[in-house]
Amino acid sequence: MESGNRVIVLRGWLEHDGVRVRILVSDGARRQWVVVGAKQAAAVVEALLAELAGPPGEDGGR
Repeated sequence: MESGNRVIVLRGWLEHDGVRVRILVSDGARRQWVVVGAKQAAAVVEALLAELAGPPGEDGGR
């Protein structure tokens, strides 16, 4: 993978107690989360996307 590239993969499935979402990130160091429900998954994805954007003013207004 080229320097600076990041891949985020979401996998979701239904279990007896609700929806599970596995979030995998490959950015040099592999990280993963398994969360219950869409709200928790959205919070993790939001944080990951904020990492991509960087600090305010650094991303050229993305």
